[in-house]
Amino acid sequence: MRENRNSALLALGGIVLAPLLAVVGHVEVNENLNPWELTVSDYAVSAGVA
Repeated sequence: MRENRNSALLALGGIVLAPLLAVVGHVEVNENLNPWELTVSDYAVSAGVA
């Protein structure tokens, strides 16, 4: 039973963390990169992103 609870808590943490990181990725992005107009490949070849 205890391992089921640990697995459930881990899954819940992932469910909460994934959308949070997605929002942070859109808000904290470089000003030259617009997540609504650019594709993923535009991010990959941009000079300002490490």
